[in-house]
Amino acid sequence: MQRLKKSLAARNDLSEVSLNDFAGKKKVLNISAELPFAQVRFCGAEGIKNCETLSTFRSSFGKDYGVTIADSALAGLLSRAVIVLSADNTVLYAEQVAEIASEPNYENALKTIL
Repeated sequence: MQRLKKSLAARNDLSEVSLNDFAGKKKVLNISAELPFAQVRFCGAEGIKNCETLSTFRSSFGKDYGVTIADSALAGLLSRAVIVLSADNTVLYAEQVAEIASEPNYENALKTIL
């Protein structure tokens, strides 16, 4: 199984986050190219609680993991993907969709951690 690199992204308070911050826990990370402030507004508007969002605005996450859209009007954004990690950061489930309007199979992803 593949392991992810330790550095990831920025929290909503702009502090850097790494996989070490989630040590010993299975995890589904919510990472996007949106600025942290936009992520906070989105979660508030949608009533999303108990979900930590992470931003790639100062990191190479998209490039490192092959999820940055390289061409089209969406260049620079991240494609939709879901990655579930074990407590030791081994990838348990990964899915990247071909079309940004499509969603990954969240049910299959959640089955790996429930």
